[in-house]
Amino acid sequence: MVQFSGQIGGILPVHRNPEVAITFHHKVKNYNKLETLGDNGKTDTQKIMEEEWGKLPGPVVKPFIDKLVIIADVPSIEVGIEIHKAVWANHEDTDAYKGTTVKAPKPSGYARAWRLALPSLELKSKRWPHLSYAYNKLNEKEFSATRLRLEFVPVDLGSQGMSELDAYLSANVPDGWEFFMMLGKVTRIDVAVDLPDLKMDDFHYLHPQGISARDWRSDGRLETFLAGKKGKQTRVYDRGAKRIAHKSDPTGKAGVRIERVLMKQKKLTMANLAELTNPLTDFTLVERCPGPPRGEKKPYIWDLFMSAANQVSLTQALALLPTEKRTLYRKHLKKHVQPWWNPEESWKHWPAMLESLGMVLPAKSVSPPKK
Repeated sequence: MVQFSGQIGGILPVHRNPEVAITFHHKVKNYNKLETLGDNGKTDTQKIMEEEWGKLPGPVVKPFIDKLVIIADVPSIEVGIEIHKAVWANHEDTDAYKGTTVKAPKPSGYARAWRLALPSLELKSKRWPHLSYAYNKLNEKEFSATRLRLEFVPVDLGSQGMSELDAYLSANVPDGWEFFMMLGKVTRIDVAVDLPDLKMDDFHYLHPQGISARDWRSDGRLETFLAGKKGKQTRVYDRGAKRIAHKSDPTGKAGVRIERVLMKQKKLTMANLAELTNPLTDFTLVERCPGPPRGEKKPYIWDLFMSAANQVSLTQALALLPTEKRTLYRKHLKKHVQPWWNPEESWKHWPAMLESLGMVLPAKSVSPPKK
């Protein structure tokens, strides 16, 4: 198996031994036991968050990353040549890499792709990180890597999985995971929160005016709600119902998950991920049945409105109202936010979550090299 030694053209730091796991600033428990739950009925993510960040009354509303896609352009031809040699040699070395990578479908523009079978994820292939690779032919004997794409679910990997990912990457690119931290551009990030003790009919979702929305129901029960268009979308869904729809075991997946899917964020990089604008403030979770607004001369109209909202959705019910009445009702609903929903307070935990996964560059790291 090829291992880097020394610097590559003096551009990036010396490589770590890929068999030695890196140490993160905050030690946390492994995230690899994600299938079996205790008798308390709490979801995997809730248990992890309670153990690592402390318990809070009511739902644990702390953000995590449900999916992350990173693209890293190789900074020079010289570095690209060395990366290509390492990647090609390592993936042809069947003894060194036997069972650790599996060929996978490659996105458009990439020559090769693999699933990385990290030890802590065992045989859960759907959770294995997906690495794609592109290169150019320089001449008959030389090739140079041009771009790498990494897609994975950080909450599935946890600290242990991230350490294993770094060990794998360290044998293939300069400085392993830090290569992506320094050069990586975020093309997609799904920021999520779990509400383990709640059901879809325990609250109403209120999004800004002018945003399209749709929902899916089963036997009259709301299971999924989508707001916004692809690229900047909010998904609210029943976790158990989603598992059943995908013919998976719903055990331990009770509650509601809210995801903000952000794509094509032009200025978002791994280096400034901690500075991501809070995406949880773009909507509000309101009480299910608040009383009518002050000044409503016909309270029965409010009752009919709330009845419609409970049967279809708040979005559709609001759409049925005249403009003046709709404005009045929206303003009133915003005054009845669920007491446990505080996106500003939740977002205070974002930096700590990133740091626990090694997603914050150490102070000694330098800026990405200029091309």
